[in-house]
Amino acid sequence: MIAIAVDICKNFIDLFVKSKQISEEKKLKISKILEDISLILVDTAQKFERNEYPHGNCVVMENLSSKLCQKLDGMVEQEDLKKLEKSLIEASLLEKLYTERNEETIKALHIASGEFKSLSIIIKI
Repeated sequence: MIAIAVDICKNFIDLFVKSKQISEEKKLKISKILEDISLILVDTAQKFERNEYPHGNCVVMENLSSKLCQKLDGMVEQEDLKKLEKSLIEASLLEKLYTERNEETIKALHIASGEFKSLSIIIKI
């Protein structure tokens, strides 16, 4: 579920990088949200590694996902935005992953974190 959100975000970011109509201020705001998502994902992975429950990360991830979709509204097709929002909300169920945590889950969270971090950097360029 996290991989789907990353893939959808990659498609949107590719559009933003190519678009000259998006203001630098809007790009920076979107970049910051992507960076914050990355931080929440890595924090969750680290807590899973320590067998520590990621209290609050679910809510933070859900709020960041909602904020990202708000910032993207009007810049992408509504159908695509709904797909992104649905996949991000599903990905925000990080605390649910706690019961299913294993090396694969932890690795996937680290990879997704890196993807969101790199998207954050790319959008600023």
